[in-house]
Amino acid sequence: MEDIKMNEMAHISNETEIQLIRDITKGSFYRFVQEFWHTITSEEPVWNWHIKYLCDELQTVAERVFAKKPKEYDVLINVPPGSTKTSVCSVMLPVWIWTRMPNAQIIACSHTMALAHGFSRKSREVVKSDLYMKCFPEIQIALDQATHFMNTRGGERYAVGVGGTVTGKHAHVIVLDDPIAPAAANSEAGLAQANL
Repeated sequence: MEDIKMNEMAHISNETEIQLIRDITKGSFYRFVQEFWHTITSEEPVWNWHIKYLCDELQTVAERVFAKKPKEYDVLINVPPGSTKTSVCSVMLPVWIWTRMPNAQIIACSHTMALAHGFSRKSREVVKSDLYMKCFPEIQIALDQATHFMNTRGGERYAVGVGGTVTGKHAHVIVLDDPIAPAAANSEAGLAQANL
């Protein structure tokens, strides 16, 4: 009898913990990144001040999208390689947006299709993680293709390389992550292609 009570208490405690994680991470993109970090890498992050700053800035912009308000400005992020920009912007942001706006349409672009596809795959790993499925069971993968996946609530994430086409696609959020290869940064043709 005591074992049954202990199991019930553990179950209630686990449900309470999941609800707490759900509530906290829906309300804070930074806390979402912290809580779901382990779903994309086993590396321990260094939670430098800039990560919270980036998350807070991106959340400020996303809140306007959630409220259906016009865009005030674009966010341009210039940080050194290895500063977690891609993990925050291209991987975590789209699937955090779905926790608040499950039907959001997101286009994520990088200078090569291979990079864009890799970032998309990592976003899917977050959605397919045990923790995400427990916290947000209403959001599941409905269509799973290499460059495009869709959730069960109508949200979509398109991956595209610079020069690729998304003609006719609508997006609530567009993420451009490294739209030009470092080797092409001084090339007029490369800059022109990235600016299209």
